[in-house]
Amino acid sequence: MGRLKQRQRTTETQRESTIGRAILAYEKGQYSSIRKTADAFGVGYTILHRRLNGGQSRSIANIS
Repeated sequence: MGRLKQRQRTTETQRESTIGRAILAYEKGQYSSIRKTADAFGVGYTILHRRLNGGQSRSIANIS
């Protein structure tokens, strides 16, 4: 059995920052669709779509 390739892990702060930048880019009109924006920033389409519609991250939603 070969060695498994280790994925580069991002911290929650880095991930939230990337999602925030993707939202700003989409709202400024730099990308024509949510899917293209998600692909460009390497975030999931569903996550970006949900956040654009007012959704919260899991960590924030679970605080209350």
